[in-house]
Amino acid sequence: MHGLGNDYVYLDERELEQLDLSVGDPSRWSRVLSDRHRGVGSDGLIIVRRDPEHPCRMEMFNADGSRAEMCGNGIRCVARLARERGYAETDRFTIATDAGALSVAVDLASTPPKVRVGMGRAIVEEERAVVEVDVGGGRTAFEGTVLSLGNPHFVVPLSSNPADFPVEEFGPALEHHSRFPNRANIEFVRATDRHDVEFRVWERGSGQTQACGTGAAAAAVALRRLGMIDTRCTVHLLGGDLEIEVDDASLACWKTGPAELSFVGEFPLSLVESNDT
Repeated sequence: MHGLGNDYVYLDERELEQLDLSVGDPSRWSRVLSDRHRGVGSDGLIIVRRDPEHPCRMEMFNADGSRAEMCGNGIRCVARLARERGYAETDRFTIATDAGALSVAVDLASTPPKVRVGMGRAIVEEERAVVEVDVGGGRTAFEGTVLSLGNPHFVVPLSSNPADFPVEEFGPALEHHSRFPNRANIEFVRATDRHDVEFRVWERGSGQTQACGTGAAAAAVALRRLGMIDTRCTVHLLGGDLEIEVDDASLACWKTGPAELSFVGEFPLSLVESNDT
């Protein structure tokens, strides 16, 4: 499944139990299955599990095997899967994540199905942080907003189109900078008017991806705090558009976008049991 091209392999715990299977080492499974040459190919692995207090829980692992708190595009796909497979009995429900429980509203009648997600409240750590990195023999300083939406982000406003920015050159250096002890997702953004944001992202543990839902929300919060956009905007990602709403008082965010099914398939257990990745 994917949200605007941000694709993950989704495993249903209940389906695995019917096959008398379990994911023994999800970090390893994610590394193997995410390999686009020898595995299924994805930005990571998401496991949908039962939860004692909510219809379901999502556990997310990046392509490098690291565990992540939440994924804004991933949770939309989890919401669709949960509704279609009977985890949830209504269109509005909550999903447990490592970043807390988040509310979702599923519209299966839309083509493709759309999901609105209450992303929770953003926590701004530093509005105008300066981070310097050494890349290509030179030192470059970036000014941006450090904030969290359950996972860490560094939003860097640019004066030019982010599509022309060397994301793959500076993204890794910023992700692993000592300023971010748990690493960070890095967003390069530009507000073209009060309602539109151009966006590119370097995701923690996955690299440059087609889309990042929490990153889009983080970008909207950062630009709104800087007075560059209104409370509602469209963030234009490589994979498509996300609608973001920000509440000025609480910094609560809402995100609306598609949740699409790519295919349903099988893989041999030998793939994850014998691969040395």
